[in-house]
Amino acid sequence: MYKTHFLKNDATTLNEEAQHIITQTVEETYRVVHEELNLKECEVLVAVNAKRVSNNEMFFGLSYDETAMYLFADADAIHSTLLKNKEKIAKNITEHCCRGLYTTARTQHIGLDAHCGLLEEVINEGLAEIFVTEKLSVQPKSHCTQFSKEEVKRLWEKIKNEHNATTPPNIEKWFWGSEEESIPPLTACAIGYAIANAYLAPYKKKSCEALTVPAKHIAKSQNSY
Repeated sequence: MYKTHFLKNDATTLNEEAQHIITQTVEETYRVVHEELNLKECEVLVAVNAKRVSNNEMFFGLSYDETAMYLFADADAIHSTLLKNKEKIAKNITEHCCRGLYTTARTQHIGLDAHCGLLEEVINEGLAEIFVTEKLSVQPKSHCTQFSKEEVKRLWEKIKNEHNATTPPNIEKWFWGSEEESIPPLTACAIGYAIANAYLAPYKKKSCEALTVPAKHIAKSQNSY
């Protein structure tokens, strides 16, 4: 069981056709994935916030806990695309909902420990991206493969060191980038994708088989990185 809510004032920012496509596509995506993810009741909260949406995207899915995921939307980008390619909107929603619902399901299975630190957030992103590629038969987003293996090793070590430091890490910079530290946007997604793939591939496991596996276990099992 799921519910889609447009946050206060945001529904009026999106025209009626856009609202209909969003509601219909979220419903269809939930129907397709909820049994495989063993997903309990959750809400999909649609928030118009272009700053949370990456370049060349109309949406960005984000899960905070076991009860809901956010679907951030860029209203201008959506309305512009409505005039050219409506199917692209539905495809974009489906991909981001699959990611967000996968992470929500992990939180439901593991508990809030799934979001307790940098390591967890990075692994979550990687597993969620793999779920999208499996479920929709698509290639991973280009940002997920932006680094060489050596670069992945270097950044993974930095992530682990920050995770284990006595001061809380700045998780935001790993998602949105930091010019000061030469961290490109969406680095967390790329590193998580590499580490999660390295965990799953040798055993030919699917992402759903890792729904209940804590991130620390996945991290510790990776000798290649």
